[in-house]
Amino acid sequence: MKRFMKHFSKYILILTLTAISCKSVDNGNDLKLWYKSPAQKWVEALPVGNGRLGAMVFGNPEQERLQLNEETVWAGGPNNNPNPDALAALPEVRKLIFEQKYREAQDMATEKIMAKTNHGMSYQPVGDLNLAFAGHEKAENYYRELNLASAVATTRYTVDGVEYVREVFSSFTDQVIVMRISASKKGKLNFTANFTSPQKITVEANDNSLIMKGVSGNQENLEGKVKFTALAKIVPEKGAITSKGNEIGVSDADAVTIYISIATNFENYKSLNGNPDQKAQSSLQTAVQKDYKTLKTNHTAFYKQYFDRVTLDLG
Repeated sequence: MKRFMKHFSKYILILTLTAISCKSVDNGNDLKLWYKSPAQKWVEALPVGNGRLGAMVFGNPEQERLQLNEETVWAGGPNNNPNPDALAALPEVRKLIFEQKYREAQDMATEKIMAKTNHGMSYQPVGDLNLAFAGHEKAENYYRELNLASAVATTRYTVDGVEYVREVFSSFTDQVIVMRISASKKGKLNFTANFTSPQKITVEANDNSLIMKGVSGNQENLEGKVKFTALAKIVPEKGAITSKGNEIGVSDADAVTIYISIATNFENYKSLNGNPDQKAQSSLQTAVQKDYKTLKTNHTAFYKQYFDRVTLDLG
């Protein structure tokens, strides 16, 4: 799991930028991964990412989950783990290999070359943004997709004759994750939102924003020192918004745009002196000046200038 999670948002970027254009003859679903049910497991969720920020979108009607990542959230902290005996032992290990004494070479490499302190830190999740929609367990006409041509994940379903649509993308141009939730009838959007995380965190709701602050986990006797701040600003159209404790509630809205900004104290491989609060707020304040349509248009245009450079038709 450690290796699989390593550089998660880089994996998402590679996935979306290198998808093959397969020309479908009759189903109209070119360049889309689509499903008729929500994700039950992490590997079934749909990934969005811009290389720095990543999210896995589960698409559950009654309990949406966005599992969030930022590229610099790792266990432990800056450290140096080379084995001091490695340089002197390397020629002897090579000699044993050339003599086909593989067991002896392996044993010496394990003792003299492998690190004695730690074996490298693990990439870690920031946490989850959870949205609870009361009554949506009765959803019908369910559909979700990841559109590889636009790098946008969409969930769509109906409840009591009202169609609900959720769109999520990780903006290349504005460096925030954006979620848009809409209903086909006015005043029908109601939900609560909160943050959770496997890390050590504090969460508070302030007006229309959720604020999560935390620190990465310990590993191999190294204390977690990567501090992060995650902000989720919830902007409704019509309706009302309330905050209490660590939760925000939206009631009777027509639509909602959620801006998610994440940053850490990471500066470089040896410095954790950055200000995560300041960096997260800076990206958020820039993004919220733009409406959803502008954010999506800018994101997709940037993405497509790379994605559309190549097509491959296998016939």
